[in-house]
Amino acid sequence: MEQLDKFKNVVDTFKKQEFALKKQAREYEALQREIAVLRERAAFDADARRKLERLDEVMSSGGQQLQNQVQEKTRRLQSVINGIADQFIELLPKDGGRAVKSKPSPKRATAKKAARNFV
Repeated sequence: MEQLDKFKNVVDTFKKQEFALKKQAREYEALQREIAVLRERAAFDADARRKLERLDEVMSSGGQQLQNQVQEKTRRLQSVINGIADQFIELLPKDGGRAVKSKPSPKRATAKKAARNFV
């Protein structure tokens, strides 16, 4: 039962990380679309041109900082994925992959008998 709880925790953690990564990917794609629209409008829109200039300034001056943040998040994500892989390995049966069937707990067996009596 403890292994099942560990497995559920691993799966939940994995799903949360997957959701967060997909959300960040969607945000990145939306940002790319916004930049493309700004580039199209920049030829005739002074506001779009100004925004692109500011973006270029940020990327040239603070781009390294943003890149470092992305790399750090990538390292943390890799660490989480490695941890999940290690937990999966720990959950594997020690006898070469053959699961050992255990007897149901007395409470569960009693519950099944009680359910049969009422049907």
